[in-house]
Amino acid sequence: MAYLADEKTLAVFLDPPTAYFVDPLTLEARTVWTENEPTIRSLCYVPVDAGYVCTINSVHHLRLRSVVDGSMRGDATLPTGIRSLRFAAKGAILGCGRDGAAYLYRLADLLQDQPVATRRLLGHVGQTVDVDISPDGHWLCSGGMDGDLKIWSDPLAFDACDAALSGRPLLTLFSPCGRWLAIAQEGEGEKARLDMLDANSGRRLWHTDDLPLGDVLTTNELARYCAFDARGSEFVALESRHAVHMYDSASGRVTRVISEDFGNGAMGLRMSSDGTSFLLRRAYEDGIVLSSRSKSSTRVPVGHLGIFHTKFGDLWLELTPEHRPVFHGLKNESATLTLEALPDRVNLAATSADGRYLAMAGATPLVYLFDLENPGPPAKFVGHEREIMEIAFAPNARTLLTLSIDNTLRFWHIPTRAELLKLGSAEHRILTMTLHPAGKLIVLGIEHDGHYGLQIFRLSRQPRLLPDFDPTTLVND
Repeated sequence: MAYLADEKTLAVFLDPPTAYFVDPLTLEARTVWTENEPTIRSLCYVPVDAGYVCTINSVHHLRLRSVVDGSMRGDATLPTGIRSLRFAAKGAILGCGRDGAAYLYRLADLLQDQPVATRRLLGHVGQTVDVDISPDGHWLCSGGMDGDLKIWSDPLAFDACDAALSGRPLLTLFSPCGRWLAIAQEGEGEKARLDMLDANSGRRLWHTDDLPLGDVLTTNELARYCAFDARGSEFVALESRHAVHMYDSASGRVTRVISEDFGNGAMGLRMSSDGTSFLLRRAYEDGIVLSSRSKSSTRVPVGHLGIFHTKFGDLWLELTPEHRPVFHGLKNESATLTLEALPDRVNLAATSADGRYLAMAGATPLVYLFDLENPGPPAKFVGHEREIMEIAFAPNARTLLTLSIDNTLRFWHIPTRAELLKLGSAEHRILTMTLHPAGKLIVLGIEHDGHYGLQIFRLSRQPRLLPDFDPTTLVND
């Protein structure tokens, strides 16, 4: 129930969605509106403008209706497990999750019919019982079945934007220096469109519709075939498996083309951390180390996964036929560090910014994590249902991100090995992801209801999110 001061009446809401106005003096009631939809699981009154009622139904849809006439003013699809709603200060709609999280939605997003950004604050073991925001909006408090109270600062300090794409997203990739953002989407025939953005302003620098990819296009793993050098000054792409093109990141000018029959077994391309060479991996033969400055090339064993930054310096990482990760010096000298063998073959590897952790994954849903300071059996992250496509560490080396062919992106807490967050579903598929090297932004390539696009989330407290970004520049005319 809610008292509507402007109407001088009492509003009563029932399930299925029905609103009655009750005269507080005579107690006479009249039906204002009714709506047939799945059973309401939770609702709350929103005392903004003439008033709204916000509901969650049994199929996890959030609906915002006008109290006066029941007209739909906004809707969104919510994660499963949100058990209650309430309206709080500064236009926030709060939800309590069975997963121990507090969920925040902004009323303005719903009213403006914008894609609804969600903030999920995970802090409790078991269900979250109640949640509220201070009147000034600076603090949020949540209570859980675990008996704990959690207090969060600046809960509404998050931002997001969406952009439509003409084709299926194939690549989202920040440069190691954080200056550039490359976005590739499916084009016509065996071509892809590549857009290069300034990662600070969002301004598009250049694009090409003529990126020839051949059968690489069908793998949905384009991130393995493109790379930036360490300075971010050059963008490198393996095109149609027989040529490597190097682009000037700022202008799009092709600076060099390396043409050679690399064979159909090409599995990926990786730049060295110093930017002087890159490794072209081949599945059934050997690998080729190509100089980015000359025509020289060197053959290496097929097990080499690339050059990685570690606490021991920059080292080659090799996977032996017994699936044992081995680090070597850059001149292929004897092993610097040998780790325990894995039960299956992997083809993805990443190290944390501080060089302490090595994450590896491949053709199974498992993700392995080695602590290079304390070598021993790897920790296992279990949760994905299919093989892994991408892995990345957060800058603070406390969070690991993994993207799988099951279309979900998962965040893992490294100290406890716990899963913090899962994004994506069968209806809302996440196809690509990239994390800014400084943790400022995360960019996701998505598919939803047959449409393709990007979702860009601000993760830091910078004042604005890509202030000069124009989403229409990513759509073909």
